[in-house]
Amino acid sequence: MDVIAKTTTTLYAITIDTLKMVIGVKFREIIFFNIITMAFEKSKNFTNIETSSIEKSFECFTIAKYNKMDVVFASGYNTLSKLVVVAEGNLVNVYLL
Repeated sequence: MDVIAKTTTTLYAITIDTLKMVIGVKFREIIFFNIITMAFEKSKNFTNIETSSIEKSFECFTIAKYNKMDVVFASGYNTLSKLVVVAEGNLVNVYLL
């Protein structure tokens, strides 16, 4: 399968080995922390939360990975029970009759 640019695209690439060398072995956690921090800063609801508060709560976040068409939240799940940040990908609602 080829990957094509749907629009004009600029990519920055770095090898995993270089990331480990520059950032350290916890590079994934650092990147996810930065994504969550940026998401909070851009949110009209969470923009006033200080970075230090996000930093304190970050270790409580869990990372879950789902494949295409996996059920992330089953019907009836209380979506108000937790804060979820989608770091990559998209979610859609599916209504079954």
